[in-house]
Amino acid sequence: MDLTPKEKMEKVGEWGKESKNGEQSMSLDMTFEQKMDGDYVLLSGPRGKQEHPLKPLEALYVPDHGRPMPSSEEEHLGLFMAIEGPISRFYQDHPGLTDRDVIRALESLVQKPEIAYDALTNSIQSQLRFQLSLEDYSRSEVRWALRKILASVRRHHRIDGVRGYLDFITDYV
Repeated sequence: MDLTPKEKMEKVGEWGKESKNGEQSMSLDMTFEQKMDGDYVLLSGPRGKQEHPLKPLEALYVPDHGRPMPSSEEEHLGLFMAIEGPISRFYQDHPGLTDRDVIRALESLVQKPEIAYDALTNSIQSQLRFQLSLEDYSRSEVRWALRKILASVRRHHRIDGVRGYLDFITDYV
């Protein structure tokens, strides 16, 4: 029987000490790979490595009907991190990235999250695919989170300039 993504994380990762807020963190690195037979996430930790195939987003969404829209952003922190984490890492690897590039990427993903248009949208989509392997979200919830972050990018860009949002998230993500 195949292990679930959570079981694979538990197998290779190690739980750290409790933080001030009572949460534990796991020491684990993730890299995303594209192979001839599909996309994978490689989980590496102190106890080894595990590879997990990534399903397409369409196969990971839970049905929308009957699901209320989020009442708070806290309920969807994992989803927000799955979007902002790859943006922050992409910015570290590509310092020429601007808020406008992020706005274009998010606008395209809001319209059709299932299609990666470029390297940045591919990074975001890969992380979303892994997150949806761990937690249940509908397509509407994913698009809602993308729109929330898009609004944040526009606000920081308008107030703080060309890389206002990118400079902001590097301090928090």
